[in-house]
Amino acid sequence: MQTSIYNYQKPFVYLWRDRLFNKYYLGYHNGSNPNYICSSKHMMKEYKARPQDFKRRILQVGTRKEMAVLERQLLLKRIKHLDERYYNLMIPRENSFPILKWTNEMKKARSI
Repeated sequence: MQTSIYNYQKPFVYLWRDRLFNKYYLGYHNGSNPNYICSSKHMMKEYKARPQDFKRRILQVGTRKEMAVLERQLLLKRIKHLDERYYNLMIPRENSFPILKWTNEMKKARSI
């Protein structure tokens, strides 16, 4: 697994890049495990199949609240690209729970 040199136990916002498909996953973690990958089942499936194609970058370290806010802000800035360039399926909404962004693949699977 390729990760940054980050090894503190502080919350952080991270960005994974899948170089084969040129896709990303942006997330936040509480810092309890510096080797944490992500919560996306779809990305984890890809990662387990070919970990050599993934690289993680720690974007920022801070408090839990700061990192949760930063993750939301960064995802909102990328909202129009989430379908095509990101593994992220949950879209954060202002002062509310996140909503699931349905991909064409998910719609197709549900109609079966």
